[in-house]
Amino acid sequence: MSTLKEEDLISILPKDGPTVEETIKYLEKYTEDFIVIKMGGSVLSNKNLFDNLIQDIVILKKLGLSIFLIHGGGSKISKKLDDLNIKSDFINGLRVTDDKIIDIVEDVLVQFNKEIVNALKNKSCGAKEITSKENNVIVVKPENNTLGFVGKPSKINTDILTKIIKDKEVPVIASLGLDQNDQTF
Repeated sequence: MSTLKEEDLISILPKDGPTVEETIKYLEKYTEDFIVIKMGGSVLSNKNLFDNLIQDIVILKKLGLSIFLIHGGGSKISKKLDDLNIKSDFINGLRVTDDKIIDIVEDVLVQFNKEIVNALKNKSCGAKEITSKENNVIVVKPENNTLGFVGKPSKINTDILTKIIKDKEVPVIASLGLDQNDQTF
């Protein structure tokens, strides 16, 4: 259970948010658990939605919960590819990703990751980048040859994640990983 006192909770909770009693009930239930939030790329294109999500994560951290934030970026990737006049195909909802497209995907997701981390830090919430370029935790194997550089996680390096959580930071995880040859997927 969280060691927060009622007056602490009153100062943390938004005025139009849950009651102190309701919050205590959920803290008793979830303080020892990990909260995983999946953020789609479309969230960044809506500033109000993005700001609200960041503020909610900050509140959850102040309440003492352990948060993992995992993000995609499909809409941002599509926009960047459109801007560059690069056509991409999809098979069963997965983007076919050749060597040209994977570089763009990686650039977009790494930049999006930095934006999320900076937004959290600007609200005094510790956060750490997890991308294929920095603190990678995802080891992948190729999904299949037809999809190119699309992979499935085969291993997660939990040591890095555990350290970040122990440091009371939010790991912000891009949906990128590396294979055994350090190729981004």
